[in-house]
Amino acid sequence: MDHQKINSTRRQFIRKSALAVAIGSVGVSTVVAKQASATTKPVKFVKSSCGSAHNNNPKVLVTYASQFGSTGEIGQAIGRQICSKDVQVDIMPINDVSDISLYDAVIIGSAIQYDKWMPEAVEFTKRHQSKLKTIPVGLFFSCLTLSRHDKKSKRQAQTYADNLARDFKAIAPIGIGQFAGVLDFQKIPPLQRILARGLFAFLRVKEGDHRNWPQIAAWAKHITPQLLPQRKHA
Repeated sequence: MDHQKINSTRRQFIRKSALAVAIGSVGVSTVVAKQASATTKPVKFVKSSCGSAHNNNPKVLVTYASQFGSTGEIGQAIGRQICSKDVQVDIMPINDVSDISLYDAVIIGSAIQYDKWMPEAVEFTKRHQSKLKTIPVGLFFSCLTLSRHDKKSKRQAQTYADNLARDFKAIAPIGIGQFAGVLDFQKIPPLQRILARGLFAFLRVKEGDHRNWPQIAAWAKHITPQLLPQRKHA
């Protein structure tokens, strides 16, 4: 066998090995996430309201699905940004919302898990679709993909946004916020932590809070006039 054939064989072996590692990493990621979900209690958030509660003022609901708390904190920040003397905002976890009939606009957010919104966010949006089709609706998500700040990660995040727009086409969301999330190994059960460290090192995701708070505030400020187009906002 000549050198050209040997080099070609080596390249094929390297490509196949890399593919096997990548496929294996996806499986490991799913196992880590599922085990962590099964052994970690969700963070509990307290319902809150802000802004003026006058009867003639519009009401906005900001609700979110958040397992470890970082997406919930994003939702709370968005809600506080929208608050004003002319708008009342209720901010609460998605599992605590039973009736949206009194709201003039809704913002729904979720962490991305397994490349999708969390199931409770999807179920909530589908369950209330009849009402949501009649009012302005904004969506957002958080994901660790955006922690890497490269073109490939941005394309992946845009795919998440495109999928949400497609899945909820009937609602016609007025905006879809894309935000980086938080990687905190202390929130992952000890037995899965070592595995998670290896996985996220392979994926080049560093531990830490990757959320960009000015970006989150700017998105909320931008979307507010679209939520309530009849009102003027500073």
